[in-house]
Amino acid sequence: MKKNKLFLLGLFVVFAAVLSLSLVSNTLAKYTTSDSGSDTARVAKWGVTVEVIGAENAFGTKYDDAIKADGTKVVSTTDVLAPGTNGTLGQINIDGQPEVMVNVNVSLTITLTNWVVDHDNNDSTPETFYCPIVFKAVGGATVDGREYVGDADGLKTAIEALVTKSATNVTVGTDLNPTYDVTVTWEWAYNATGNQTDIADTAL
Repeated sequence: MKKNKLFLLGLFVVFAAVLSLSLVSNTLAKYTTSDSGSDTARVAKWGVTVEVIGAENAFGTKYDDAIKADGTKVVSTTDVLAPGTNGTLGQINIDGQPEVMVNVNVSLTITLTNWVVDHDNNDSTPETFYCPIVFKAVGGATVDGREYVGDADGLKTAIEALVTKSATNVTVGTDLNPTYDVTVTWEWAYNATGNQTDIADTAL
């Protein structure tokens, strides 16, 4: 009988120890440490638009003049130029407020072909380059082709300089409109008093 009591007492002690370990284990599980973090981003806005307007309609087949009774002074089946006519060579619009640095480079390339005259219709006299067109950047400089007689390359360079701007790094967030907009017009002036000019115009 005495042995049974010792056995029961030993069993109780073991059970108590197991129960105690279980409680401690559960208690330790209550203590935890955690952390979390998140972030989002989007691609920086480019937002730059470049538009060339009117270049395909720089010249016309018909030019109106309200002074004339019929309202028209030039009519052709193809695009032409004539004394007293004018138009817009083209307009460049650059818009946007980009969130990245932008390198702006505006350039114009002009091709001048067959602007040559023989003033006296003498085959022994070499033809001379002559372009009576006046080009103007709206709000800017003017280039008069009549000042470049015999100098096609000089006129070409001068016209291109009306539009061409050195490449510029534009600060982030700068509103590109209207700083970099360009409009170039052309005009063939009608000058009835310049006899020599009239002869050259006719020769063209």
